[in-house]
Amino acid sequence: MTNKNPRDYYAFVADLVQSKRQYKDDRWQIQDDLQEALNSLNEKYEADIAAPFTLTLGDECEGLLQHSAPIVDILWTLEMQFDLRIAVGKGEIHTSLDRPVGAIDGPAFHFARDLMTGELRRRKGGVGFRGFGADMDVPMTALGQTLSTQRRGWTKKQSAVASELRKEKTMTDVSIEWKQSVQNISRHAKNLDWELHVLVERGLKSLIDHTSESLPK
Repeated sequence: MTNKNPRDYYAFVADLVQSKRQYKDDRWQIQDDLQEALNSLNEKYEADIAAPFTLTLGDECEGLLQHSAPIVDILWTLEMQFDLRIAVGKGEIHTSLDRPVGAIDGPAFHFARDLMTGELRRRKGGVGFRGFGADMDVPMTALGQTLSTQRRGWTKKQSAVASELRKEKTMTDVSIEWKQSVQNISRHAKNLDWELHVLVERGLKSLIDHTSESLPK
């Protein structure tokens, strides 16, 4: 059965970077952790999801959105927990959405999978976009790669500070909760280049919003 209401969807294809070597004996545990994180995404963004996120082949996972609004937040959630390469493809779906996500097909997934086997494979990770427009795929991928590079370079403490600040807490809020000086929190924020991160993330969201049509719920 084909999809009788063709429109643009947003396909995610992701896999763990060098999982066999990086995680070794913990490989099965990291897969369990990843599936748990995907389950949380499915619950949180249920209204935006066309096909639930799930592990498909080995260390690869897939999901399909019907709305673009949560893309940036989903990227943040996954990259803050796992070392992944993530491809996001925009396009139509030509099969029934009643199938498991691994059996759903169409240009949205073609774009994402081409990225996974091409550009992202060569880059050894990060985020890529395709199908958003010939003049938008490159700048969106550049912003996504910038965010990924920053996140991979953060220490555990910097990641923890970033996670608190992204909840729109002030440095004073964090300092009170952590019982540390504002100066200490400010130093961490400066070292992780938080202001630049916020600017780049806002830029990426703006481009996604600009290139994404409003789809009926």
